Amino acid sequence: MFCLLIWLIAVSCSPGRAQSNISFSTIFSFDGTNGARPAAGLTLGTDGNLYGTTCGGGSYEKGTIFKITPAGKLTTLFSFSGTDGYTPDCVLVQGRDGTLYGTTRNGGNRYDSSHQNGCGTIFHISTDGTGFKNLYLFNGKEDFYGVHNGFMPIHGLTLTADGSIYGITAFGGATGEGTLFRVNTNGDFKTIFSVSVKTPGPDSGLILGRDGNMYGTTIMGGEYKSGMFFRLTSDGTISNLTSFSHTDLFVKHNNLVESVDGAFYGTTETGGEFHNVEAGMRGTGDGTFFKVTASGKFKLLASFNGRNGSHPEGALVEYSGGSFYGVTTFGSPTLGTIQRKWETLGTIFKVTSDGTITTLFSFNGQKGGGFPTPSGAYPNQLVQDNKGTFYGTTALGGTISSHNINGYGTIFRFSINSKAR
Repeated sequence: MFCLLIWLIAVSCSPGRAQSNISFSTIFSFDGTNGARPAAGLTLGTDGNLYGTTCGGGSYEKGTIFKITPAGKLTTLFSFSGTDGYTPDCVLVQGRDGTLYGTTRNGGNRYDSSHQNGCGTIFHISTDGTGFKNLYLFNGKEDFYGVHNGFMPIHGLTLTADGSIYGITAFGGATGEGTLFRVNTNGDFKTIFSVSVKTPGPDSGLILGRDGNMYGTTIMGGEYKSGMFFRLTSDGTISNLTSFSHTDLFVKHNNLVESVDGAFYGTTETGGEFHNVEAGMRGTGDGTFFKVTASGKFKLLASFNGRNGSHPEGALVEYSGGSFYGVTTFGSPTLGTIQRKWETLGTIFKVTSDGTITTLFSFNGQKGGGFPTPSGAYPNQLVQDNKGTFYGTTALGGTISSHNINGYGTIFRFSINSKAR
């Protein structure tokens, strides 16, 4: 979400610090030539390496696909040029055969470097960097709306057991408001539905449940017109499991995670304790943490307040039953004393199923140092390996050069000490 926003933010903060309950280290800093501005988290490959994308930098300055070892050795697998897509800003997914799949928000068909951004792509690539191919190109229509198949894929892809790939576009379709689509590994594409008032579009990615169905949320629709939690079956049937009311304080959802207890947990980027419904300020608040069951029972568990983080980003990771880990884009324990929210660089947090939020790491230090911090700024979604170590990316920060004082982003690693689990 920060490929555009990060160009607009200029703040001054010193290096962040790990709390005593985690061990944190920056294992890689991007320099532009090998990528810049990661806008999504990492994917743990079956080979034990980590895979990701940057939405800028590379040979053509339009984004890259990369591999990094747990020790921090990075290999650029592919550089986007525009005609094959650009701005890859979603988490990659790996198929059963080891192939990586992803999307670019722009580029592909109707791309013209001087006039048009293109409609976006779906691509696949092998983990050794060979075999890159655009699986599907969103080509839109003669007009802006892309009626034929939509354009600008967002939220990432979901792979199912039968080899189908599901995704969402932000625009296009019959109404111009976006689509939900399915494509197989051969590139056969089908629009499941076009977003409209009657079929509101997901505002988070789909997740595959243990029952083989997919689940997601919308910001509109449902009984109260304020969004819903839905189930999507393999035949394209969508069922509303629960409707959110305006008092649920939902504004923008992140991807859900299915817990070992069978319930779904997630966060919203805004809303919560400081939400002001009467004033119509639906974009206010620092975010929420919630639970919803497959039967549709919903509970708001906690609100972020700035000091414990603001604007949660990406899906949570369940470390053990009832404990989840995630990141916020803004917020700091020092918020309101020496820092304002928009001068902060994000946090790593733990939240329990009863709604207790603990800040584990702040990317913010004492105000007055150079921006950004060596540890990074504006973290993206976490991933955990089979040893319990967490990895993530930041959109900015890291090594600072004379021609880029904000840094190009980082990859970090942290582990949790026993008393914090």
